[in-house]
Amino acid sequence: MRPVIIVSGASSSLGTILCQSLVNSGFKVYAGYNLNGHKIQKNKYIIPIELNVTDTLSIQKTINKIFDKEKNISGLVNLVAISPSGDTLQFEAQDFQTILDINVVGSFRLIKEVLPILPASGKIINIGSLSGLISFPRFSLYSASKFALRAMSLSLYHEWLSKKRYIVHIAPGAIAKYPSVPAPLGSSRNKLPLLNWLFPLTSPHYVSKVIINCIKNPSPPAEILIGADTLILALIRRLTPEFLWNYIQALVWKKQQ
Repeated sequence: MRPVIIVSGASSSLGTILCQSLVNSGFKVYAGYNLNGHKIQKNKYIIPIELNVTDTLSIQKTINKIFDKEKNISGLVNLVAISPSGDTLQFEAQDFQTILDINVVGSFRLIKEVLPILPASGKIINIGSLSGLISFPRFSLYSASKFALRAMSLSLYHEWLSKKRYIVHIAPGAIAKYPSVPAPLGSSRNKLPLLNWLFPLTSPHYVSKVIINCIKNPSPPAEILIGADTLILALIRRLTPEFLWNYIQALVWKKQQ
């Protein structure tokens, strides 16, 4: 019998690649979606399920149904997220609440149902972002949600470590679209071509590989960073004095305007 993995946000570009990669690695996948379910490649081992992460009762019913049928849930990948950008004050309080409800509380709802029924060595993977390590202008609300997801993940890792259940935070940097598309006009990568050389985009196939290796790892770390941009910028942020970091941020922000 194949181990069962639940993936939220499975209709995204990364989600569809991850689901197929999981099947190729010997797993059975319940692919959760709220929109664009047609993008999921349904087959014997990929079962699309409608999954509204903002609805607690619906999540409870869905998880119970899967567990009753399969008798095991070996892992959960919290991939679902929205990432609006723009000047912070152009958003309303309700917009912020929606972002948090999907990006953080939605993951919490799934964790709350799945974690108690995970077997020993079961994994919950929370997909964060470079924006959860460093806050960039025009992404303040998204960054706030990813900072919160990271904080929750790191705390849960240590709460459940002695029980041999692993909650891991994986933070990719910028992920390439698949199929590839040019950087949008007005983006940092469009205005600063040097960024594409310094910090090449990470392939969604590589991100999927890291996630699967983490699921298979009998004792994974609390956090995994993916991509040259994440690794380099996180290190620079950690080692750079505050005044110098603020100067760098100001330069980049000026170029974007």
